[in-house]
Amino acid sequence: MQHKIATSLLACIATVCAFAQPDPHATTADSGKWLQAGIYTDSYGQTDWAAALRHQFNTSLKTALSADYTHDFMDKDVNNDGFRDLPRKRELNITNNWHYKKGKYTACFGFETLNNAATGGSTHFDGRRADTVNYGTFTQRDMATAWTNHSIAFNSRNKAEAALAYTYDRSNSLYGVRTNENTLNTYDVQASYIRTFNKQHTLRAGATHNGFLTSNTLGLKDSIYIDDIETEAYDFTTGIFAEYTYKIDSILRINARMNADWSNWFGFFYAPEVSIDYFPYKSLLINANASRNKSQIDIFANNSHLLMSSRQVIIGFPYDREQKWNFSLSATQKFKLFGRDFSIMASYERIQFERYLVIDFDHSDEELIFHFSNDEAHSDIITLTAQYEIIKELHAATSWRWNNAMQTIDGRLRRTPFTSDYDGTVSLSYTTPRYDIGIEADAQFYGGGRLPMAIDGSTRFDAYQLYNARISKGFGPVQIYAGVSNISDKRQRHPVLGHDNPFGKGFDATMIYAPLKGRTYYLGVRFDLEKQPGR
Repeated sequence: MQHKIATSLLACIATVCAFAQPDPHATTADSGKWLQAGIYTDSYGQTDWAAALRHQFNTSLKTALSADYTHDFMDKDVNNDGFRDLPRKRELNITNNWHYKKGKYTACFGFETLNNAATGGSTHFDGRRADTVNYGTFTQRDMATAWTNHSIAFNSRNKAEAALAYTYDRSNSLYGVRTNENTLNTYDVQASYIRTFNKQHTLRAGATHNGFLTSNTLGLKDSIYIDDIETEAYDFTTGIFAEYTYKIDSILRINARMNADWSNWFGFFYAPEVSIDYFPYKSLLINANASRNKSQIDIFANNSHLLMSSRQVIIGFPYDREQKWNFSLSATQKFKLFGRDFSIMASYERIQFERYLVIDFDHSDEELIFHFSNDEAHSDIITLTAQYEIIKELHAATSWRWNNAMQTIDGRLRRTPFTSDYDGTVSLSYTTPRYDIGIEADAQFYGGGRLPMAIDGSTRFDAYQLYNARISKGFGPVQIYAGVSNISDKRQRHPVLGHDNPFGKGFDATMIYAPLKGRTYYLGVRFDLEKQPGR
């Protein structure tokens, strides 16, 4: 949801037009297109160049290489408060996948790199160091991931698999005079053995080992702390798992899994998971899931933008894990309506937290408190979606979601702040078969929600809507598209509280609940070349 993506004044641009841009991650070694490329530009100063290349060397080895470069070069201050509406950003993402298969042996391996730098804050700020006159922000992130997966089939019933992945992620951030440096190293190792007894019964068992190493230096000398806060944490987890699958033709599939892990930091943890897919008849699918899981949380790996405030920052130990139960039930029905395909899906999801991160704005409008809690917290989500072809090539789709997210904050069970009561989308798309012209339009609806204790006394944000339209024309392998997003120019008009005194009390750029990017015109070109027959 956009209001979540825009959780800070200088958050990355919401992907309003993501469907229109080439996505290098979508092109893998198994893609049918051997060459894809695209250029995108919009009226907010964002440009994007993307390319993906696939090549098959022989019957055993193939690869895919993709690159995406984004540059936001324009300074915009629509409301004239002296702050950039969005940061100037440069980002380069490169991914390379390889796939090898020879006889009964299969191997996949690859890497991904990400380099990102963004400058925001005052329109007069243009550096990487603290400026006590012009409030500025600067963030830089360097990330690299490498992975490999291997499998060997001994025969039709016995198979072994092994996987290894490593990620290095380093970020440096500046918010006014506050700083944050974070380094994260993670690795995962897994080995498993799969035994297929017959068409109905399959058993998979194995062992896992993963490491989570993080170090953080937080500079809060303007707050209640005199010195920098330096922390380190090391979590090594070893576990075993067993997974059983039972199938009855295409009618029923039951998958049950149990993980048992031991962590040097958290001790023993068990994680059961059950998933059921049931087809009472061909056009109806009923799915039910229940699972328990955990994830390591580093407070400032993803929340350092909350330092953009005059609030005093109070931190418990900045590293812990989140534990929760997930329960879901859904039904998908397909049938003919006036001779055309119609599908509808309804689902309910319940998340029950056992332990979670609390970001407490509510205790005081002068404090921001981070801590982990075992108190009551849950989320209920109801979703309805439908798709229908009204006439030939004219498709309609809608999706609605109702949210009830609750947390215990400052001793009270409250609605989770910045979460809309509901969100939904209605879209229409039409393609002319003869001229290869596509027309798309959609409306997005977001309900109001609770604001935490804001410096200006606000307690809720109002519902809002976004409207988008797009047209495209194909010329063989080339597609040209143009459109406008956020047609009604819906924006949070005054997102920076106390902008006239950013180094004094009353400054807060974290109360973001609506889009910061207004009406945007965009133009792009895509090139898709299919693999030639016989090659």
